[in-house]
Amino acid sequence: MVLDTYNGTPLQAESYRQFTGVTAPMLRSASNGTDYAGARLEDIVVVDQDHVVRLWFNASGTDQFPKINQMIDALINADPVIDLSLRSVYFGTTINAGQSKTVNLNVVNTGNGPFEVTGYKAPNDVVIEPAKFTVNKGETKVVKVIYSPTQPGSFTGTIELEHSNGAVDQLQIPILKLTVEGQVSPSIVVAQESFDFGQIELNKSTQKTITIRNDGPGVLNVSNIQTDLSDISLSTTQFSVPAGSSKDITITYNPKAESTLSGTINILSDDPNKGTINVTLSGSAIFIPADPRADFNGSGTIDFPDFLSFAQAFGTNDATYDLNNNGQVDFPDFLTFVQSFGKSAR
Repeated sequence: MVLDTYNGTPLQAESYRQFTGVTAPMLRSASNGTDYAGARLEDIVVVDQDHVVRLWFNASGTDQFPKINQMIDALINADPVIDLSLRSVYFGTTINAGQSKTVNLNVVNTGNGPFEVTGYKAPNDVVIEPAKFTVNKGETKVVKVIYSPTQPGSFTGTIELEHSNGAVDQLQIPILKLTVEGQVSPSIVVAQESFDFGQIELNKSTQKTITIRNDGPGVLNVSNIQTDLSDISLSTTQFSVPAGSSKDITITYNPKAESTLSGTINILSDDPNKGTINVTLSGSAIFIPADPRADFNGSGTIDFPDFLSFAQAFGTNDATYDLNNNGQVDFPDFLTFVQSFGKSAR
């Protein structure tokens, strides 16, 4: 609907239509058409099928006509019309590395159909929440644009909301340039700096878990975990830990000879204040000989046939299998048998 659109003759009005591309009906003013040369746009109102005013302009130029035509097409074809509340994202002129700033972006659908955002493209350290969403007809979706820089320097870039709707153009928003200040450093924290494995039987193994945490704003890089303890092995020795995260390392103690464990593992990282952390390890390995009485079949090795014989006698008072001589083949006898299992009886 075009109201009071022109003052002039019908010929002038037709020329005006051809020049502007206006296709809506036009109401001629009360003028006799002889006082004005040419035409002047005053008010345009777009009304939808439910008689709701969806768009209104009061202007003297033609720069708004693409929006008018877009709205009309959207109403006819049930297409979305998307407006963004920001023409650029402004996080300020400076920000410290390790800090975070959030700007709200309103995605407004003034069209006649739903609009789905399937993802986004953004520079490193910029996150959009939510990353995927739908804006229905007449709705506004508030989206958070979060910038969390990890390195100092100059920063700018462009955000693009991804979609596959042919009726909507690319949705790109530039990020105004800003400076990231400050040095980003990690901060290593080891939850426990000493471990006692206790007493362990020779040729068996036991494990402990060491947790390495990064409480700093920068990424923690562990370049190596060193040890000269031959009976100690580590699940990994080189890794990175993001800010606010942790990493669990498994320490395995697998002694091959009777000995006492006493030493350290050294954790080397790029923490500027604690480049090396020492973790103390202790324990001992002992040899537990086989009980020759557990070799029930006399094969020279306590093995599975001996276990079958023991299982059959369990709960009886058979003296052959009563390894602790308490008059009953019971659980203490089983523990004695287990300690001997797999060993030589000679």
